[in-house]
Amino acid sequence: SIESARTYFARARLFDKRTAAAIEQALKTVGDEEFPMLVSRADSKMSDDSYIHSVGPAASLIFRRESLSPTAIESLNGCKFEYFCRYGLRLKDPPRNTLTPQSFGETVHYVMKRCLERIYSGDKPPEEYSSDDLSQLINSAMDEFLEKNFLPAEESGYRFVAQYKSIASLCNMLLGYMLSELKNSDFSPKYFELTLEDEKTMPDGFSAKPFALEIPMADGSVKTVKIRGTVDRVDIADGGDKHWVRVIDYKTGPKDFSLEKVYYGLNLQLLLYLFALCENNSGFSAAEATYYPSGSTPLKDMEQEPDEQTRRELWLKDHCGDGIAVIGSQSDIERSNYDVISADGKKKKNMFSADMLTEQGLQQLKQRVCEQLTENVSALSGGDVSAVPVINKNELLACTYCKYRSVCGRRPQLEKAVRDIRGDKALEFAAMLKEGSDE
Repeated sequence: SIESARTYFARARLFDKRTAAAIEQALKTVGDEEFPMLVSRADSKMSDDSYIHSVGPAASLIFRRESLSPTAIESLNGCKFEYFCRYGLRLKDPPRNTLTPQSFGETVHYVMKRCLERIYSGDKPPEEYSSDDLSQLINSAMDEFLEKNFLPAEESGYRFVAQYKSIASLCNMLLGYMLSELKNSDFSPKYFELTLEDEKTMPDGFSAKPFALEIPMADGSVKTVKIRGTVDRVDIADGGDKHWVRVIDYKTGPKDFSLEKVYYGLNLQLLLYLFALCENNSGFSAAEATYYPSGSTPLKDMEQEPDEQTRRELWLKDHCGDGIAVIGSQSDIERSNYDVISADGKKKKNMFSADMLTEQGLQQLKQRVCEQLTENVSALSGGDVSAVPVINKNELLACTYCKYRSVCGRRPQLEKAVRDIRGDKALEFAAMLKEGSDE
């Protein structure tokens, strides 16, 4: 309909000029006489400052939080206006009973948690689990998740059931490779879906208190903001005089970690978890914070089984962790575990992909994380909810999937009021952290 076309035009006009031009031409072709007037009226209300927003004194009523989740922090640091709509006004889409990317990810998370819990708490050594054993564990965990979160299989439709069952083969490969990697590692999975909460201590005495930060508010007061959340997996390695901590987050969707993004307050989730666990536990030191890709793999659909070296290289290409590791830690020692030899045996390359930092570099990273969080929370407490997103290679990162971009006031041609992760400050920051690395 014409009304639908106008709506799509309004959305596309901000971020997709080609689509907007096509819709505009279509509306002219069908003779929408009101369309030019509506566009002119919208333009008259837009200015180069339309992205600036403030809720003023109402900020204290809308934002009463003394704790934040890493997801909320990512939203806040990515764009304060997006955070305002999502967490201040609490605007949300209605839930749908379908297998969305989110529910796909939640299924994989649950299966990994339940299977690894059972494997590492059982009487049988992990290396003795056969492929059939793993399949039984996976199917059991998937049945549990289905019962808790979806309609019964007979009421869900054939397509949903087929899609849901296809997750099992992916999980089987994930679990098999994880166990294979852990067999050659001194790290051992210790905690699964570990929730960081006030005064929380595990039965073995390990503290799971959240990361806390003192932040000055716009009214002159100081508030303790705590970053609560759930760590997918915590691995521990015994290093003699110290214990090494590795935190892992499974990612079924794309996750492009970079130190430049951290400079502007993105990609903080695992870093905040790592800081909290090491800060609150004496004798435990940071080794690694890594996002483990857990989505699709080409190996699942290959008609012919490749040789072991090719198989391992293909797997690590898509499923090697992406994050940071500390030089001199257990993760650094085990980098050789990710060496891959070519099929002809002549070439060797290392697939370990985390950014290597010195302990001093890690502390500088922590300082920048705290500075960025303090700056944005303090601005938010004063009512500033302007739409100033982070940009990377002309892509407004917070805007790509934002549900509120048609009302934020940003104009397509507005080049100011962005934070560029390819800018000099972010690039210099990343280079500084990598100084002293043996990369």
